[in-house]
Amino acid sequence: MLPGFEYFAKLFVAADGEMWGLKMAYYAATVFDALKLRDMTAASAILRIDHLVHFNLPEFTPAFLADLKTELPQVLAHAQKPFDWMGVPGAAESDVALSRKIKLKQAEAAAAAAAAAAASSSSVVAAPVIPEVSERTEEEFFDWKQDPVERARRLWEWWVPRVGEFRFWTKPLRLVALVQPSSAEVERLFSQLKLIAEQIGVGGLEEGYEARTMTRVNQF
Repeated sequence: MLPGFEYFAKLFVAADGEMWGLKMAYYAATVFDALKLRDMTAASAILRIDHLVHFNLPEFTPAFLADLKTELPQVLAHAQKPFDWMGVPGAAESDVALSRKIKLKQAEAAAAAAAAAAASSSSVVAAPVIPEVSERTEEEFFDWKQDPVERARRLWEWWVPRVGEFRFWTKPLRLVALVQPSSAEVERLFSQLKLIAEQIGVGGLEEGYEARTMTRVNQF
């Protein structure tokens, strides 16, 4: 447990960690989250604006970040205004689909509980029922705010009518929205590790896996 925590701290917590800048960029991007802006203080928002430099975009100069701060009071004021999150385009369809999915899950859970109760009350000893294990292909969400895709879509709809309200915030909003995280590199790495494990088995040394992986990667 401790080695794992130390490895995490080395990557994400230490200021010189390999993933620290990525973590701070994610933190900075929350300044564009209207749901968070609603409860955000000016000091907290300014700190996030300063950390936008971790996106390593040439547009995010000190002068440009200073311009963002000049418009911050207006942005925070807009975030305090009431907004119909259920009325944005596509929200109704998304909510209906989510409600249908939740009801289906509840019905399945009730049926499973009823079957278990019937089996336990039966006087005949039945063979144990082994539930079928199916691979979950999608995340389960019970609110649109928990769904990263639907949440991001509605946040974008919040900004759409406000784009013309601000002189400086439109540009960074578009730039940050275009920065899409991807797991492609990690998936390619695991693909190479899988090929190596199929050849040498799972009992190899860590150094051996690392050397073979670097050899394969350097071939591309």
